[in-house]
Amino acid sequence: CEMCIRDRAGTASQDAEPAAVRGAGVDWVGLVLVSAGLIALLVPLIQGEDEGWPLWTFLTMGGGVLLLVAFGAWEVAFSKRGRLPLVPPRLFRHPSFTGGVVLALVYFAAVSSIFFTLSLLWQAGLGHTALESGLVSIPFAFGSIAGSALSNRLAQRLGRTVLVIGTALVTLGLTAVWLLLLTVPAGELTSWHLLVPLLVAGFGNGLFIAPNVQFIVATVDGRDAGAASGVISAIQRIGSAIGIAVIGSVFFGTLVVQGGSAEALASGFTTSSAAAMGVSVAFSVVAFLLVFALPRRTAARGSH
Repeated sequence: CEMCIRDRAGTASQDAEPAAVRGAGVDWVGLVLVSAGLIALLVPLIQGEDEGWPLWTFLTMGGGVLLLVAFGAWEVAFSKRGRLPLVPPRLFRHPSFTGGVVLALVYFAAVSSIFFTLSLLWQAGLGHTALESGLVSIPFAFGSIAGSALSNRLAQRLGRTVLVIGTALVTLGLTAVWLLLLTVPAGELTSWHLLVPLLVAGFGNGLFIAPNVQFIVATVDGRDAGAASGVISAIQRIGSAIGIAVIGSVFFGTLVVQGGSAEALASGFTTSSAAAMGVSVAFSVVAFLLVFALPRRTAARGSH
């Protein structure tokens, strides 16, 4: 019958599209552009402080920005030719998805960098062993386990509010750590001071980490869910790298040790740690605000 013919024709056209995509090949130009752009941004951030921020660091970062702009333009052109781009430009037609990508970048920049800061302080500044430095982060780990265990159930009941609570707790915990580094004398600072703040931040991290991807993916069409998940995963890793690079520049850029005594070393590292932690707090505040760009719930989008 006529209806059967139309159905078969529609099925054939749907089957033809994946075949065309499979023959599109790898977006090597896009891969090279985005890789070169990220390297050009990160290397100056890592090396700039040691080198005294010479002219090449600023020129390289500017070149990195231009390479990323070129990457975006190439992805648009590549997509218009019917090819499969590394990052489908249509994803960013959804403002909420763009906000979610920035959220992932900023959040992981905030959280990943705190252990970099505390490890340097505990070992190089306060003279503790690597084991003692690792023990400092245990409350955060326990909090993350507890938060993750509850996150799925809370996300079903509260929707986006679970992400709001999670980022608020992370911000609260990091702010408390920052205030402790500012007010407690370096010689008196112990892991007990950080236990509750890191436990609170870890619990918030657990609430956020597990459900955040599904809320960001819910902002795009169902056919783009796989590509969106890949973009978010890559952005999380990039955010971690950028966070450590920025925090490292702040840490060593503010590090001043007056004298060769252990007290002077501890004081200098504690002051630098406070400055670095302040940047992590700023990142977490931005992440908290960006959560409100995400949909309130994911069920309606998924059923649609």
